[in-house]
Amino acid sequence: MWLFSVLFDDSMECENVSIKSSNKLGDYAFYNCNKLTQLIVETNEIGAYSFAKCINLTNVLLNNVTVINDYAFYNCNKLSNINLENVEIIKDYVFTNTVLENILFNKIISIGSYAFSSTDTSVTSIPKFLAISKVFLKFSK
Repeated sequence: MWLFSVLFDDSMECENVSIKSSNKLGDYAFYNCNKLTQLIVETNEIGAYSFAKCINLTNVLLNNVTVINDYAFYNCNKLSNINLENVEIIKDYVFTNTVLENILFNKIISIGSYAFSSTDTSVTSIPKFLAISKVFLKFSK
C-alpha cells in the first residue's frame, strides 16, 4: 500500500513532518516542498523523488525504512544529518547534491549509481557484502 503521490508541493507551509504507518511513501510526495526543514519517516520504503528539491531540509530520522528509491533526497542541498542505520537499499542519485558529512551503515546491502555524488560524505563503515553500482561518491567536493 502506498501513502500518497504528490502529497505536498512548494506552496505548502510544512516545516516539520512526521510520517507513520505505511508500506511505501509515494513518488514525489513532498517534491520541492521548500519550507520543510525536519523530517521523521516511519515507513518501509521511500518513493522516487519523495523529498527531492526540499532545499531547506536539514535533518531526517528514518525509522524502519529499508529502501530509498531513486532521487529521493536529490538536491536537498542543506541536508546534513540523516540516520541510515536500518536502510538496506539505496538506489541511484538518492543523496546527490546534499551536504551529508558522515555516514554509518549497519544493514546496507546495495548502493545505487552516484548515490552520494557531489557531497562531502565520508563513509565510516562499509560491510564486506555490499554491492555498489558504478561510482557512488563521484564528484565529491
